[in-house]
Amino acid sequence: MDDTELQILKERVKQLEEAVLSLSADIQGINIGMKDMQQIIVKIATNQNQLAERVSMWPYIKVPAKKPKHRGSGLSDELD
Repeated sequence: MDDTELQILKERVKQLEEAVLSLSADIQGINIGMKDMQQIIVKIATNQNQLAERVSMWPYIKVPAKKPKHRGSGLSDELD
């Protein structure tokens, strides 16, 4: 192996090391973003659960379904 090939290999190894460091930093940033997103999702799920519990405790009165009265004239007749 001559000196030129050795220099080329050293340069390639250096470039690979830089690429690995860059990718590692990117992965670390993504991990931080994922943790933040998970915390937000947990907060949303907690709020949704609390809201569902509150709604289920609301008092309500059952209203019978009424059929709409059909009028002899009017705009609703024209649309039918």
